[in-house]
Amino acid sequence: MSKFEGVAKLKDFVPKLPDYVWLLIGLVVSLFFQWLFWPITREMERRGYSIVEFELAWKKATMDQILSAWDGILDDAIRMTLLDFGFILGYTIVILSLLSMVNRFRKTGSGVRYYEALQILAIVAAIADVIENLFSIYILSYPHSYIGISVPLMSLVSTIKWAIIAIIILALLEGLVRGIAEKIRKFQR
Repeated sequence: MSKFEGVAKLKDFVPKLPDYVWLLIGLVVSLFFQWLFWPITREMERRGYSIVEFELAWKKATMDQILSAWDGILDDAIRMTLLDFGFILGYTIVILSLLSMVNRFRKTGSGVRYYEALQILAIVAAIADVIENLFSIYILSYPHSYIGISVPLMSLVSTIKWAIIAIIILALLEGLVRGIAEKIRKFQR
């Protein structure tokens, strides 16, 4: 069994709904969690640091400055990180459904395997986000005694997540442009 057949078998465990329904479900879940995050992310930023700056602190000294600025809201930050597991599910559903839709839209030869590989990458990004959250919860739970190496490790995992998401967004845009171009060529014939 190839790794791509494994992706097909994974799909057997998911209820059979049209991609646009999955997209809608993912968007609703993602937006719901964004709405829940909004008050705490605003307070974090009001105190000088965004969640992305926290994720990409890279150095213990930088993290210590962030944690000091967030003193008094660390419990809220932990709750937000716990809620982020739901957001991860939501955005992963959005990405997987968009990849499936673009794959169907294009439906040309090697593109099918390409989009299946991107679906695997989307799952890797979600796993990286989960690992990042575990580091976040640890650091936020022990702001005065966390192990320093956890900061660059969290930042590395976060960078991997963001890089994969950027690759997927570019691939989606490329697939959409190519798909539209193919439809235009067929229409002109």
